[in-house]
Amino acid sequence: MFMFKKGYDELYGISYKIPYINKRKTIGLGISGGFSGNHEVPYNTAENHQLFYKEKEQYLVKNIFSTFHVVYRKGIFSTHTFHLSYNDYLFSDTLNHLNPDFSLINHLQYFTFFYLFKRDHRDIKAYPLNGNYFDLEVVKHGFNLLKREKINMAFIHASYRKYWEISKRWYYAGGVNTKISTSAFQPYFLGQGLGYGNDYVRAYEYYVIDGQNFIVGKSNLKFAIIPTKVKKIPFIPFRKFSLLHYSLYTNLLVDVGYAYDRQGSINNKLSNTFLFGTGIGLDFVTYYDKVFRFEYSINKLGENGFFVHFVAPI
Repeated sequence: MFMFKKGYDELYGISYKIPYINKRKTIGLGISGGFSGNHEVPYNTAENHQLFYKEKEQYLVKNIFSTFHVVYRKGIFSTHTFHLSYNDYLFSDTLNHLNPDFSLINHLQYFTFFYLFKRDHRDIKAYPLNGNYFDLEVVKHGFNLLKREKINMAFIHASYRKYWEISKRWYYAGGVNTKISTSAFQPYFLGQGLGYGNDYVRAYEYYVIDGQNFIVGKSNLKFAIIPTKVKKIPFIPFRKFSLLHYSLYTNLLVDVGYAYDRQGSINNKLSNTFLFGTGIGLDFVTYYDKVFRFEYSINKLGENGFFVHFVAPI
């Protein structure tokens, strides 16, 4: 498969996957490699907002990368994934001038080992109502094998989610995400605290909260206004595409979190402090497990807002 992306973030590469290499169909392999270039890059965080620098004519970050991975899946519930990758980064002088902690040096090479374990017992992956889910990531950047490998850091990231049907049409879900890092220095371009991916406290969607260690607890109490219904679309001849599934839920949400930042940034008052958010929401689940979430929430600063998301809350 070819990888191609244009714009401020460019990507050119190739990847190849073999789903199974053994008769029991438990082991798969994959390789990828290519080049990425960035014309716009976040170089620091100030007042819990990322600061961006942009150059139209030249790359601020160039990376030549390659990855080899192995996937082991003994049963239908558990998956082990192992990655070994190589990165050769070339950073613009401007980025390290704006933030001396951005990458430490302009030319950086390092190996990364990545391990991911998943155990999934959810009834529906896109919008679960019953079951549980657990994942664990172990990441190690740098092994002191290369001349320009001026990086040596590691972290563990884990999440657990549990879903209950309390009674007819009433459901509850709770989850915890956490990240624990070694004490080694983390350059800015590799650091991610709260505000990235699924690691955020609701009502703080407009912020990034730097920290090498964090924990987030999420909870949802929901009521099915419209339990799952199926409607046939008469003008579509294929049964697979003619059945429209839809449901509607209202929910009460409460989130808490804490990000510990030992490296410090520019007046980021939300790091190293308790975070709290609460609100109400409306979730619409429809065709091919598409999720539309509409939430009104308020945080401990007294700020409130209306937010739209396209994945399950927990």
